[in-house]
Amino acid sequence: MNAAKIRELNDQFRTTLDQRLGRVMITAGVNALPSDVKAMVIRRVATFSDFNADNDPHGRFVSGKNAAG
Repeated sequence: MNAAKIRELNDQFRTTLDQRLGRVMITAGVNALPSDVKAMVIRRVATFSDFNADNDPHGRFVSGKNAAG
């Protein structure tokens, strides 16, 4: 599968969090946050679009750490 297809699939899942497309994985640290803060982190991951060569060197639009960090 090429990077463009992976980007497309990752965008579809990340922006919709549709359970038919994948599974949301949350670290214990994020899960321990107050519910309003956890919701904000999830929302920031879902709406993140500032991918670049520094934070996404493989061009697959994968990492949530960029959005929440």
